[in-house]
Amino acid sequence: MTKKHLITLGLIIFIVSFSIADINAHRNVSSQFGNKPWTYWWWLGSAVDSANITYSLENFKKAGIGGVHIIPIYGVKGFEEKFINFLSPQWMEMLSHTANECERIGIGLDMTIGTGWPFGGAQVSSQHSSSQLIDLSFNVSNGELYIDLFNEASTKYGKKGEFSLIAVNSFMNGKVVDLKNYVSREGILNWKSDNDKCKIIALISVSSIQQVKRAAPGAKGNVVDPFSVDALNNYLSYFDEAFTHYNGKMVRSFYHDSYEYYGADWTNNFLQEFKNRRGYNFIEVLPEFLGYAEEEIVSRVKTDYRHTFSELHENFISEASKWSNAKGAMFRNQAHGSPTNLLDTYSAADIPECEIFGAPKLTIPGLTHDPKFSREEFVDPLILKFSSSAANVSGKNLISSETGTWIAEHFREKLSHIKPEIDLLFYSGVNHIFFHGIPYSPKNIDWPGWKFYATTDYGPFNSLWNDLPSLTKYIERCQSILRAGQPDNDILLYFPIWDLWHSPIGKLIHLQIHEPEDWLYKTSFYDIAKILFEKGFSFDYISDKQIEGLKIKDDLIYSNSNSYKTIIIPPCRFMPLETMEKLDEFINAGGSVIFLDGIPEEIPGLFEYRKRTIQLLKVKERILENINVKKISIVEKKDLSARLNIYGVNREHLSDYSINYIRRKNGSTKYYFIVNQQSMPINDWINFNHISKNTLITDPLTGNSGIAKTKINNDSTISVYLQLEPGKSLILKMSDDTSQYPNWNYLQTSKEYFNITGHWNVEFIKGGPVLLNSMIINKLESWTNFDDPELKRFAGTARYKIKFDNPDSSIKNWILDLGKVCESARIKINNIDVGILWSFPMSIPLNNILKKGENELIIEVTNLSANRIKDLDTRGVNWKKFYDINFVNIHYKKFDASDWDLVDSGLLGPIRLIPTEIIKF
Repeated sequence: MTKKHLITLGLIIFIVSFSIADINAHRNVSSQFGNKPWTYWWWLGSAVDSANITYSLENFKKAGIGGVHIIPIYGVKGFEEKFINFLSPQWMEMLSHTANECERIGIGLDMTIGTGWPFGGAQVSSQHSSSQLIDLSFNVSNGELYIDLFNEASTKYGKKGEFSLIAVNSFMNGKVVDLKNYVSREGILNWKSDNDKCKIIALISVSSIQQVKRAAPGAKGNVVDPFSVDALNNYLSYFDEAFTHYNGKMVRSFYHDSYEYYGADWTNNFLQEFKNRRGYNFIEVLPEFLGYAEEEIVSRVKTDYRHTFSELHENFISEASKWSNAKGAMFRNQAHGSPTNLLDTYSAADIPECEIFGAPKLTIPGLTHDPKFSREEFVDPLILKFSSSAANVSGKNLISSETGTWIAEHFREKLSHIKPEIDLLFYSGVNHIFFHGIPYSPKNIDWPGWKFYATTDYGPFNSLWNDLPSLTKYIERCQSILRAGQPDNDILLYFPIWDLWHSPIGKLIHLQIHEPEDWLYKTSFYDIAKILFEKGFSFDYISDKQIEGLKIKDDLIYSNSNSYKTIIIPPCRFMPLETMEKLDEFINAGGSVIFLDGIPEEIPGLFEYRKRTIQLLKVKERILENINVKKISIVEKKDLSARLNIYGVNREHLSDYSINYIRRKNGSTKYYFIVNQQSMPINDWINFNHISKNTLITDPLTGNSGIAKTKINNDSTISVYLQLEPGKSLILKMSDDTSQYPNWNYLQTSKEYFNITGHWNVEFIKGGPVLLNSMIINKLESWTNFDDPELKRFAGTARYKIKFDNPDSSIKNWILDLGKVCESARIKINNIDVGILWSFPMSIPLNNILKKGENELIIEVTNLSANRIKDLDTRGVNWKKFYDINFVNIHYKKFDASDWDLVDSGLLGPIRLIPTEIIKF
């Protein structure tokens, strides 16, 4: 062969097998179950038995799953005799068996404190259930008033419920008169007004407004009041009783799902809590709360209302965490969706948890999402950072995520879809992946097994299972780094919740992860976070409450053991006096504070706000007096980067290449997880804000590593030569470790390539409904195009085998490119395992294993389960036999695959050998 001019395309070859022990040597051991991913484990009808529990757990272990999270839900029709009521003695026996088997096998165990979601069940009385506030207003002149308040409330509510009178008062000329004594037990107000004009306002609560969603047998009932510790303690007392005679190992963590207490905006003790916390009587400002005042006053009252409920729910979560800790367990919580300051509510749990619902929009070549079969959405890492920031600031090392929920239509999910989502979670700060999830299915149940309607099924009945161990190993390698040492973020960005709460519109404001346009995207806080992110600065968010706990030492800001270089206050109108005083304290102690576009000048809320605003302005004056002698700045957004540099906060130049990253530190060692999720490859020298003797590059997909090519810049920073294809991720370890590693090889790839063609032997080795006879093909195409009709419904693995001549034995380094693979491939050459391809790019280095002359290539390809489920629905097989919602498609409509087009399956190619040469520096 005549060698053509070589060009660099960012392809990398790895020549040494990397020992994961090097990473684990620096690991912060935050979990006794290692760094493997965990999974939600849906117990349908809790129709479980000891043998199948053990069988499942042993399979999970083999697949590289580090732990399970039990969530009991609705059951399967036809298996009613196997249903086990939640928390019954038999259910607790199954939990005990599971816990003991998990300990024996060596995997972890979590469980929801309840079934389905949210908290609730048969034990929750109307008194302790979630409730909603209904307000009624009447203008009254002289005369007798006769009103059926409960009937009016029922009409306004529009549904059945249990109504209770909270208060009824007349308001006139600033005078408030309590009319509760004029109301009968039936809710009839009978009162005669002797005033010319007055306004009557009645507050009525309606309880039992929501039932547990997707409840398991024995757990149907009211949802608990999410703002009442008394209601929570009453709810948890049933778990106390159930655990009294429990003889299994305690679960690692109890769990609370995302805030889905629909319509809840009241609690029984709100009036007293409001007065104790806000300093005035809520009833006296009812007209203002309902909008009968100037907008500024209305907004201040509603700020106090929202602040109070935020604290009450945070207390609810804190109490659940304390209860879990008293049981010897931790507590996981998804705070998103709650009407709270997310940073404080996430921090109230031992393990904050976020989630992704749908597929991220990314431009990685080959990563396609059919709009008909996917929920494509913009997944914003700046929203996911609320959970990781809360953990970092509060000194917690584990940040978990519900992962892969509705990533694509059932039976059409691909491993290549899942990796980009997981990478996004990693650079957002997550280091504890929970698959969502695996439904419990008995061993001998017919395919496709038992299913849960809202999950990517990672279990043995789905084709993902075949190569899942490669994904779990990838996650394990990454998480071993992402839990090591401490987070290495330079900036604390203040989250001004008060500007959000200061609104006359509505009641509670829910901070939902999927509707950020309602509460986040139009804020100056988000604008600054986006600027910092895009320019390559590392940062965490911080709340007022968290600021109170900060310390200054050696001019650094410490939150627990994590240090930061500065606090940024985005443009905002409101700030509590206590927060401003704390910032003044920081400045006097040598800390750095940057105010953008000015210093806040108003106190939030209504209580003595004019008096307290004067106090705030006095603190502001003290701060301004130090502006030329202390590390305090008031700058515009355009000048932020320059000011940060003055304060010793330098950005990472990875952002210049649109490379996403997260950084950790362990003593003087720095770890970087980096990923290229754009459409173009990276092939360049990139500056880093760290200098070290060695930079070790690791490919977490393979575990291979080598010493990077580096150079020292004039400003004493280090530059690393990086080659990073779209979809690829790397781990960099920068340290003074002088251990000997081979050099990392950088490759130039040729424009020339060789196609591997000829007679392919295809053998179907695993799957169903039936295994077919082997065949010889001369052209690579979807096996659904082959003559045998059984292949149009086959889901499983086929082994492709071909012999080919080495096109040029003088070339030592080749890249094998598989072209189009549907959907994952295990590769052998000359009976040597080369690797597994399941994510983009679908190419792999061959590491000098080609022989001169003839070579044998074997590729085992696993397809999706889509064609097999299409066949079942086409033939009318009744496999959808679940209670409650049964089984729906990604758009929450009846699932029916009978009209699907056949999905391409197998090895489509073209298969190419690409010559490469090592770059000489």
